Amino acid sequence: EQSGYNVGANDVIASTVKEIGKQFRQAFMVEETKRDIYNKVTGIENRVEKDGKRLVEMEKYKLDLVELRDSIHNKQTNTLDYNKLRPAVVLPEHFYSPSITREPLPSHSKDI
Repeated sequence: EQSGYNVGANDVIASTVKEIGKQFRQAFMVEETKRDIYNKVTGIENRVEKDGKRLVEMEKYKLDLVELRDSIHNKQTNTLDYNKLRPAVVLPEHFYSPSITREPLPSHSKDI
């Protein structure tokens, strides 16, 4: 017996300290795992955002190609699309008073 403790008490203290150390290691491992998962999710979110931007750009290019194809087709057939020359008239909703029902605008699909 050293300094007033018996061997059984030392074993209990040693096993308690060992168990506390084990629990601390597990807690730190959980925190490290959380940090790793957070970093991986952030990386995936960044990739998804970049892919979304690429998709938007691809859609713009697709529309440009369609317009270019139509333009080439119109030049080959020597026709002109008058609808593209006429500016679109879009009136805001607040232009009409609430008591008036909005009537459709007359169509201008007359042959010239």
